[in-house]
Amino acid sequence: MSFSTTISRRPLGILLLGLALVLGQTPLLARAQTDTAAVQAAIERANSPAVWGEALRRGDPAPLTTAWAGDALDYFSAEVLMFRARGLRLLSAPLTFELLSADVLPPDRAVAESVEEWHDRLCTAAGELRAERQARVRDRYELDWRDGAWWVSGVDVDLVGGSFDWTPAEDPAEGPSPCAAVLD
Repeated sequence: MSFSTTISRRPLGILLLGLALVLGQTPLLARAQTDTAAVQAAIERANSPAVWGEALRRGDPAPLTTAWAGDALDYFSAEVLMFRARGLRLLSAPLTFELLSADVLPPDRAVAESVEEWHDRLCTAAGELRAERQARVRDRYELDWRDGAWWVSGVDVDLVGGSFDWTPAEDPAEGPSPCAAVLD
């Protein structure tokens, strides 16, 4: 009799163990998906027209401080100020963004890789178009968790298509300059 009781308990134990493993993994999977979405949102915010675009358009690095941190903030702030000192502004528009991976590393770091395509216009501070470029890049981002949010603290950029070189361009003969936006 005890033999048959042992046999009937074994499948029940296996079933309970299986359920515990499945249910235990569900919160981890949900958290990983949430973390990935939060990392992607932080990268998209850092590259958004309101942050990246506004800093380059105005020649003022202040908007960068809302999404960038550390060495990356220092580097890009200096780049914005360098263009400004030369009487230039950039209009930088993301064309595509594909998140390839995002890994959250305990306790408060993340790394992510993406493929992005950008179209940039080099403008004078007076709103005249001087040059354009289009590049497809593979970026490796580093992020830090602080103050309840992810901040982009580093980025390595590899060119995979197009060019970082500027091609001379002129304003269209008719209609407003695409660089008129730097006057706002």
